[in-house]
Amino acid sequence: MAFPGNPWRNSLSYAAENGHEPTVRLHLDRHVDPNSKDADYGRTPLSWAAGKGHDSVVRTLLQYQADANCIDALGRTPLSWAVEGGHESIVDVLLEHNAEVNILDNSLQTPLLYATQQENESMVALLLQRGPELDQLDKCGRAALSWAAGLGHEGISRMLLDNNATVDCADDSGRTPLSWAAGNGHCNVLSLLLERDAKIYSKDHGGQTPLSWAITQGHEAAVKELLSKPELSSSITDNQGCSYLTLAAEAGHQNVIETLLHDGAFSDSKDERGRTALSYCSQSGMPHIMQILLENGAKADSFDESNRTPLSYAAEGGYEEAVQMLLQRGAAADLPDEDGCTPLYYAAGVGSTKVMLLLLERGAHVNSPTKTSHTPLSFAAEGGHEEAVQMLLLRGAAVDLPDEDGCTPLSHAAGAGSTKVMSLLLERGAQVDSLDENGWSPLTHATEGGHQEAMKMLLCKSVDPDDGQPLMHALDDELLLRLLLENGSNPFDGNYESSNCGPLGSAAECGHEAVVRLLLESNTEHESRIHHIEAALLSAAGQGHESVVQLLLDQGISPAQAYHTFQDALGLARCGGHESVVSILKACLKGSLSQRDRQADTKPGY
Repeated sequence: MAFPGNPWRNSLSYAAENGHEPTVRLHLDRHVDPNSKDADYGRTPLSWAAGKGHDSVVRTLLQYQADANCIDALGRTPLSWAVEGGHESIVDVLLEHNAEVNILDNSLQTPLLYATQQENESMVALLLQRGPELDQLDKCGRAALSWAAGLGHEGISRMLLDNNATVDCADDSGRTPLSWAAGNGHCNVLSLLLERDAKIYSKDHGGQTPLSWAITQGHEAAVKELLSKPELSSSITDNQGCSYLTLAAEAGHQNVIETLLHDGAFSDSKDERGRTALSYCSQSGMPHIMQILLENGAKADSFDESNRTPLSYAAEGGYEEAVQMLLQRGAAADLPDEDGCTPLYYAAGVGSTKVMLLLLERGAHVNSPTKTSHTPLSFAAEGGHEEAVQMLLLRGAAVDLPDEDGCTPLSHAAGAGSTKVMSLLLERGAQVDSLDENGWSPLTHATEGGHQEAMKMLLCKSVDPDDGQPLMHALDDELLLRLLLENGSNPFDGNYESSNCGPLGSAAECGHEAVVRLLLESNTEHESRIHHIEAALLSAAGQGHESVVQLLLDQGISPAQAYHTFQDALGLARCGGHESVVSILKACLKGSLSQRDRQADTKPGY
C-alpha cells in the first residue's frame, strides 16, 4: 500500500524508517514484500531501518528474509548506511546475516572507508573481523589508512597496519599516509608509520615530500620527528627545487626555520627561482625571522634569477624595519634588478616615504631609470603618492623625464587623476603640452581616464584643448565632452585631420546622435566643417544610422555641393542593406536633380 503523502513509498518503508516494529511486523504478516524499493532512492525498508538505527526493526525484517545486500540508487547497502550512522549493534546483526563488506557504492566508498572517516575505532575493528579490502581507493584515490593517518587516528591506523594495509598506498595526487600525517601534524601516527618503514622520501605529484608538507603547514614537532631520522637531511629539496628552508620562510614559520637551521640547513640555500629564505622573509616583512637568518650567515645582498635582492622586496612591501635591518647589514641601496628597477623605484611605487628616506640617505639615485626609462618620480606620480612625489622633487628629481613611451610624470599623474600630485609637478614647471609617442598630451591622459578635475586643472593652464586629440577620448562621456568644448576645443581643428574621421565621424559611425548634435552646435563657422560633415555622412550611412544621417543632412549639405560624397554614401548604405538610409539619400539626390533641371529650364535659350 502506498503512503498517502508520497505515492513513491509504501507504508512499510515509512514504518521501518520511523522504527515502528509492530507496524512493520503487521505489514510483513500481510505478505508485503520486505525487499520492495521506493521509487525515489531505491531503498528497501531494511536500508531505512539500518540507517536510522532501529535495531528491532532490522531484526524483524531479516527474520522475514529481507536481503542484507540490497543495493539502492546510490549503490549503498544497509551495512553501508548502518556503518556511517555508527549503529554498531545493527552492523553486527547484518554481518551475522552475511552482509558483504566490500561492496562499492557510487562514490567508491566501502563500509570500512565510512567507518574510518567517522573515526569509529570499534566499528573498524568489527569490520576487520570480516576481512575487508584494506587498500580499496575512494573517488579521491584514498585508502582507509590514508584517511586514518590524515585524521590523526593512531588506533585505527595501527589496526589497519596490523591487518597488512599497504603503508605507502598513494592517492590520486601521489600523497601517502605519511604525507597526510606530516602535513596535518599528527606526530603519533607519523611515528607509527615510520616504525612500519614508511618511505620518508616519497614525493607526490607536486614534488612535495612529507617533510615539505610538515614545513609549509608549520608543524614543528612533525618536522623534528622527520629530521630525527638519520636518512633524512634538511638540505635536500623537493621536485620543485625548493629548499626546505625557503619553504619555511615563504610560509613564515619561525619555529620551523629555527629547527631547520639547528639541523644544519644552509642559510643561503636557494629555490628554483634563485630565492633565499631571507628573500622571502624580506618580502613578507618578518624582521624577527630575518634577524635569525642573518645571524646564521645569510647574505644581505643575495640575488635571485630576476637579479632582485632582499632589499628590493622589502622596499616594495614598504617594510621600514626590514629595510633598515638589511641596510645595517651592508645591503647596497641602489642595486637594480634585471628590469632596471631599484629599491627606491619600488618604494616610490607604493608611496613608502619612510623607506624612501632610508634609501636616499644611503645614496640611492633619485633619477635612476628602469630599462623602460621609468623613474621613481614617474612611478610615484602614477600611483598618486603625493608625499613620495614631494620628497623626490625636494631631492632633485627631474620633473619632465619621459619614459620610453614619451610619458612624463605629469602625464602619469593626469592619467591617474591625481590632482595633488599634478599641482606639485606643475609648481616645479612641468610641461603641460608635452606629447608622448602616441601623440597624447597630459590632457588626453586625463580625458581618457575620465578625470574631470584633472582636466579642469590643465585647461586652466592655457593648454591647447585639441593638442593630443582629447576630444577623441571624450565621445562616450557627455560631461567630459562639454567640458572640452566649453574650454575652446574644436572638433574641426587641424589636430584631428590625422584621425580617420575625427570626433564627428567617430560619433556618427557609432550612432551617437546626441554627441553628433553637440559637436555640430559647437562650431558652425570653421572652414573645414563641411569636410568633416561629409566624412561623417559616409560613416553614418555605412552603419545604417538613419537619425544621424538625417541630422547631418539638416546641416545644409546637398548633392549639388557634394555629389560624389552622396553617391559614395548611397553605395555604402546599399552594401550594408540599410534601406531606410538608401531611401533618404535617393530622395535627396532626386530632389537635387529636379532643382537642377528647373534651374536649367529658366536659362535663356533653353
